[in-house]
Amino acid sequence: MQVRLALSAHRLTQTLSRSQAGLSDPAPDDFIFADGRGTPLRPDRVSKAFRQWVARLGLPRIRLHDLRHACATLMLAGGVPVKVASARLGHSTIKLTLDTYAHVLPAQEAAAAELFDSIVRPQVVGTVAKGGSLGAALA
Repeated sequence: MQVRLALSAHRLTQTLSRSQAGLSDPAPDDFIFADGRGTPLRPDRVSKAFRQWVARLGLPRIRLHDLRHACATLMLAGGVPVKVASARLGHSTIKLTLDTYAHVLPAQEAAAAELFDSIVRPQVVGTVAKGGSLGAALA
């Protein structure tokens, strides 16, 4: 929620800057990294400003693009559906997301197996304990 608030505050600043320049309010799909007129900033300028900000705060050296990968990894590891994560990342297909972030999914595979086990085990144990067969328990 804090990210949403920060982006809303940034949008308000952009709106005020554009208003002072005699321009219309920014459209919902306007750039986040833009000058006061709404013109997109050059990526190298944004990256340089980010590096300076990270250094000024004494944080470990990290590229701005690394934050994108961290966000994607955290979304997938946290159980966000791949389709949703893919859309948030702006990927054209979920295949691109899966190919790039497949390393995150083994942990989810283990969690899915544990969930399945917790659902099935009580039925199997109960049926077998009553003298039934494993096949009957799973039927």
